[in-house]
Amino acid sequence: MTGNRDSDTLTLVDNSFGKLPDHLLIEIFIRLPVSEWAQISCVKKQWASLFLGECLWQAALMRTFPSASQAKRWPGPIPQGLSKRRFAALYVGKHIFALDNDIDEIVGHTYLFLKEQLELSNMPPPSGILHGTIIDQFITSGKSRDVAHELASQIWLAVLDNLEENLHTFLLLKRLALEGDVSCHSAPFCVYCI
Repeated sequence: MTGNRDSDTLTLVDNSFGKLPDHLLIEIFIRLPVSEWAQISCVKKQWASLFLGECLWQAALMRTFPSASQAKRWPGPIPQGLSKRRFAALYVGKHIFALDNDIDEIVGHTYLFLKEQLELSNMPPPSGILHGTIIDQFITSGKSRDVAHELASQIWLAVLDNLEENLHTFLLLKRLALEGDVSCHSAPFCVYCI
């Protein structure tokens, strides 16, 4: 008898929640921890489509990172992207690097760019080209060459530290090591060449 009542209550709650308009669901979802969003998007097709759309990400961006609305002109060779990409970049910049706010988004986009280049590409560009692109990104945003090199190094370390441990990563690291060896043949004790 109690099992029947519990089942009826769950059905009633499910039906009531299913009738909520998208804008209310979005307001509910963006107030939940980001770590639960992947699970939430798997509950219903309607909810999954909300996470694929731009509205949820714009709302999440404005709620979580209100200063993102005062976006300046976007500098550099790495594109800024839509709201979902901007949210991910700001989240990465704040949670992995914890730098000052004016550079969080650029650091996050740069991290995502490098991670994608290394993980998704069968043959990523040489590390020198990637490193140069990263440095250009920071220089065009007003950072000095020294600061740009320091930030680029931090991003490389963070990306390499967060790569999935598999054969692709092993081969990638092996290739990066061989690139370093080729450019260091003239220096007998070279650890890192620029």
